[in-house]
Parts: sequence; structure tokens; C-alpha cells
Amino acid sequence: MAASSGKSVLFVCLGNICRSPIAEAVFRKMATDAGVVDKWRIDSAATSTYEIGNPPDHRGQACMKKHGVPMRHVARQVTKEDFMSFDYILCMDESNLSDLKKKANSVKNSKAKIELLGSYDPEKQLIIKDPYYHYLCLSLTLDSRVAWRSKALQLSTRGVTVPGSNPALIGSPIERCTIGPSSSRFGRRRPSL
Repeated sequence: MAASSGKSVLFVCLGNICRSPIAEAVFRKMATDAGVVDKWRIDSAATSTYEIGNPPDHRGQACMKKHGVPMRHVARQVTKEDFMSFDYILCMDESNLSDLKKKANSVKNSKAKIELLGSYDPEKQLIIKDPYYHYLCLSLTLDSRVAWRSKALQLSTRGVTVPGSNPALIGSPIERCTIGPSSSRFGRRRPSL
């Protein structure tokens, strides 16, 4: 848990089993490697209730395990308290952003800055597509090639030393993990959008 004077970030996607727990795990790994994890509160959540209580998708877990990135998470939905306790809520697509802004409007003391994680991507890829519905390769990089690396650099300019600030690491991709549509291991699929 972060110190009271630390920063906090919540990564959000639709179900909290693919994109957001991967972002959480990678960011936590970067913070750990940089020796600043104790200065951060890092978590992830869903805008929906589809996957509450489930672990991250097995394909994402396999990719993280292959590269020594610890991933321990149980899917949960964003709460009103999250808007009052997190500094940053970073989401993956416009649907997440719209849902979060609606929820934030109902929270009296919301302090969180709600943004698309991709808005910090140096390659200008604003939307991080849901691999649950689309075949795509996620190029996971523990440095500047991923949007959350850019967010870490952006936050470092605000007075907190954050992971990934070593220029020697820039551009060293670690994996291409193929994640595509599949039936849930619980015998159901998320509803179509």
C-alpha cells in the first residue's frame, strides 16, 4: 500500500480481466523494479459487473508469468470511493471513459483525474482495444513503448520518481502475446456491446 503522501492510480477496462489487470501488473512491476512501489497505490477495476470475482484471463496471466511479471488480482467493479481516493483513473476506451465520467458525476467529492490511458501513448494510439472481442497482439513492453510507461513518465514530472525512467530501457519489447475471443472458462461469453 502506498504511503499517505504517495500517488495512486486505478486502471479500468470493461471486465477487469484483460487490459486493466495487465496494466496494473506491468505498472506495479515497473514501480517495484524502480524501488518506488511503496510510494504508489496501484489497482484495477471494471466498469461492468460481468466478471466480478474472477481472476484475470488465463492468456494474460500466461504472458505475464512468462516474463516474470507477478499478477494477483480478482475482478471488481469501480466504486464511488475510488473516485474520492485515487489520483488518476486511467481507462482503455471511450466506452470506459463515458461510463466513468457518468459515475464520477454522482460522486460529491470526486478528486480523480479520469483519462484514456492511450492519451499518454507517444505513438498516439488512444484506444486500447478489448482483446476479449478482437484478435490482436498486445505488444507488452516494460518501458516506453506502452502507454502506461508514458503515463509513468508524465507523472514523474509532477514530483514523484516513477518506474521506467531509465532511458537505456527505451524501446525493448519483451513479448507479443496473442489474445483473442474465446469462451469464458466459466462457459459463458460476455454480452456483445
